[in-house]
Amino acid sequence: MHETHGAGRRLARIVALTCALTAAPAAAGPRVWQPKDGAVTEGEVEVHARPSTVYRALTEYAKWPALFSDIAWSAVKSGGRENAVIQFKSHTFPKPQHVRFRNTHNRLVRYELIDGPSGVKVQWETAIEPNADRGTTKIRIRLTVVVGGIYGWIVTKEKVRKYRESKMTKDVRDLAKHFPPPKPAPATAPTPPT
Repeated sequence: MHETHGAGRRLARIVALTCALTAAPAAAGPRVWQPKDGAVTEGEVEVHARPSTVYRALTEYAKWPALFSDIAWSAVKSGGRENAVIQFKSHTFPKPQHVRFRNTHNRLVRYELIDGPSGVKVQWETAIEPNADRGTTKIRIRLTVVVGGIYGWIVTKEKVRKYRESKMTKDVRDLAKHFPPPKPAPATAPTPPT
């Protein structure tokens, strides 16, 4: 009876080891930070998807509300994936954003505010970097918001920083959820000798 019990333990260890070895490598979790430039917030996340898949998701602008929980609605006004002009409403920022994209296919998604309050500049730049060693893609986002002019007197730098940080945190978490790691293949236990 003890032999059977020991064989069961060995079998359980083999199954556990097999599962550990066949599981996809863990991707780096979402990170958000404030670089020294006071107008910038950066974030990154490593996802289990090819760069082309990430680029496609980021440039399907009409589907942004399904990708980003912070986006209430979005509408493409003109252009295509690389040069679209869109309007969207973020839950974080108080007014709809009207932006123009200047992207680099499968590598960079970048927009800037084109129709906003005087003195307000917004740029969102997302670099898409393959990590072939891990079979993942790193998504690095840089959000710049500068509030000048009359709005600079009304809206504090601290409030703008909180807006940026809130938006960035939501965006990197949403991207991590949208591209989850693959589920490991079910482990099959070896059949015991008869």
